[in-house]
Amino acid sequence: MNYITIKNKNYKISRLTLGTVQIGTTYGIDSLGKPSNVEANSILKYALDNGINVIDTSPDYGDSEQIIGNFLNNYNNYNNLEIYVVTKLNCHHYDKNVWENRELIAEKIREDFYLSCKKLKLDKIAIYLVHSAPHAFVENGIVLDILSEIKNEEKIGLVGVSIYTDSQLKKCIEDQRVDVVQIPFNILDRRLLNSGLLEMAKKRGLLVFARSVYLQGLLIMDLERIPNYLKEAVNFIKELRKIAMTNSINLKELCLKYVLSLDTIDSVLIGINSLEQLKENIKIFDSKPLKKEILKAIENLPIPPEYILNPSKWVELKSHVK
Repeated sequence: MNYITIKNKNYKISRLTLGTVQIGTTYGIDSLGKPSNVEANSILKYALDNGINVIDTSPDYGDSEQIIGNFLNNYNNYNNLEIYVVTKLNCHHYDKNVWENRELIAEKIREDFYLSCKKLKLDKIAIYLVHSAPHAFVENGIVLDILSEIKNEEKIGLVGVSIYTDSQLKKCIEDQRVDVVQIPFNILDRRLLNSGLLEMAKKRGLLVFARSVYLQGLLIMDLERIPNYLKEAVNFIKELRKIAMTNSINLKELCLKYVLSLDTIDSVLIGINSLEQLKENIKIFDSKPLKKEILKAIENLPIPPEYILNPSKWVELKSHVK
């Protein structure tokens, strides 16, 4: 496993991050279903034993935090691997009146933060993200202010924001309270790279995690299984398949190795719901880098529209297709 070191922090982060939404709940367009607790523990152990030292979760991911907390509490870390847990603050359930009172919002944020600590059986969260970027910047960033206070109390290592859009990333770059961003990025969704914002984020010193490397499984689905409301994606995926076939490489390998080829991305989040999936992704990670001509071919691919690239738009798409 390769690692990157965070400046001004004794953090040594693996280039792969284990995403655990599938461990806690059924998720994704091509989901195999929630694994058993036994398999979830096998996934976590195999990841750590193979050097993946970042685990991404959220209170919204079913019982993922509890599973991780119970596992880490019993994990025999014979490799002396420093483990970093990323979890998130979800403000979507806060009443409107809460936002009008600083004491109330601070109380709610601390309540949610310490609940995650309890579930994870941790005294400190290494990386704590605001799950919805708009909430991070409400009332001049009151949420970031409060998280910064908790960080100063040494209960949070790094404060970050999970973003969707270029405007949200730009705000994070400009806001010194933000240490980390989690961005949507994959072989077809290269918008943040093409805009130059990823380069700006790195120059500012932000730690950058990329999620949606397989776009919830859409990019590697059998074409005939892609639902009607996403049929517009088929031609784009066919172009990916041409590149993979021409160069005699697996489509999954093409998608993951491309994102790993970028030095503007520190760690790539892979969502896993079976041990075999994890083994396959680690095998891809250990394979040879993509050739320059393949990277060039990818750069020349057209970028699909937002409603294909953003899974939050899929529900609306689905409602318009019979």
